[in-house]
Amino acid sequence: MFIKRIAIVISVLALVGAGCNQDLTAPKIAEPFSNPITENAQIPLNQGFGTLPKIDFPKSSASITLENSLPKLPKTITVLRLKKGLPNDTEMRQITRVLDIPAATLGDFSVVSETDLTWTDKDGYKWNYRGADNTLEFWSDVNSKLLTVSSLRDYDELVNTATAFILAKGIKSAYYRPGFVYPDWNLWWYTAETQNLCMTRDIVNSIRAIGASVSLVAGQPPTLVPRASNTCVSPEFPTRQVVRFRTLMDERDVVKNDGSYMNGAEIVVDNTENKVVSGKMTLYSDPDRSDYSSIDDKKATELLKSGGLSGASGEITLNDYQLVLYRLDDTSKAPNETYLIPALLGVGKRKTTNGTQQDFSIVVPLLAQ
Repeated sequence: MFIKRIAIVISVLALVGAGCNQDLTAPKIAEPFSNPITENAQIPLNQGFGTLPKIDFPKSSASITLENSLPKLPKTITVLRLKKGLPNDTEMRQITRVLDIPAATLGDFSVVSETDLTWTDKDGYKWNYRGADNTLEFWSDVNSKLLTVSSLRDYDELVNTATAFILAKGIKSAYYRPGFVYPDWNLWWYTAETQNLCMTRDIVNSIRAIGASVSLVAGQPPTLVPRASNTCVSPEFPTRQVVRFRTLMDERDVVKNDGSYMNGAEIVVDNTENKVVSGKMTLYSDPDRSDYSSIDDKKATELLKSGGLSGASGEITLNDYQLVLYRLDDTSKAPNETYLIPALLGVGKRKTTNGTQQDFSIVVPLLAQ
């Protein structure tokens, strides 16, 4: 049984509800539980998930200009529903039998709302898996105690190290785009040197603070000073670097309300040894699918010009469009259901109060409501 291979903690919360008996499927440790209830259920081709949660569009006071024509939109869209990593009633009974938990505590047709697994592997990595959101986290206590280093490893070397780790652990990499380093300290320092900028003692202290933080992306690289200021000190950079992998589903990016991309994985690499020390991954599997009606070009244009999901203000110009997937969570159910709705992503610029321009995106889900 797969339970015997888990070293430290198993915590499973069960709710009583409707369900059905299924054959036991034994998943791999580093992958979410399969859910036969979802996998074997016959989902209708059209509107198979029933009425989807209503998508609310916030009010916007922005003045939005569309410089280019929209791509041709389909009349129907395929909505995806992500699967949970939760055992069904039959699997739950197998688990409780191994742990000598009385079967009567489950009652009939238990519905699992969460699974929480924690173990340590032979390399010293500690792992935690949460089934409700298919999240796998890991960390190692054996890493450099230095907060900063005097030089950075090559960008591609960091990405390759993170990618190799994911592949070695059997993670389904097809659900991630190629990795990228964020923040990109190499590019930041290269640009600084070409502009003859340098670090001061205060700047180094701020970089050390970033290196000591739990979230390495909490602080962006600081603003540097001209080398002519005569306050320059030797440069330092955070020891740990973050490599991100965007979620990729059906060959499309997944976005939030503000148009930012969902990350399927974040892997932290130690510069001193070029070794992975921690990370977080969302484990995906083939989602459920069903078709729904789409809005037409006229409605899509109207929603873009009214700000989409952004609730934006100011002057915005959109000059490019991408077809993406918008993540929609139904919190009325326990556990929550997560849908990916085909959407139009308008990309462009917004004029700031000081006259400069910043990148800006507007999301318009294509689901007809």
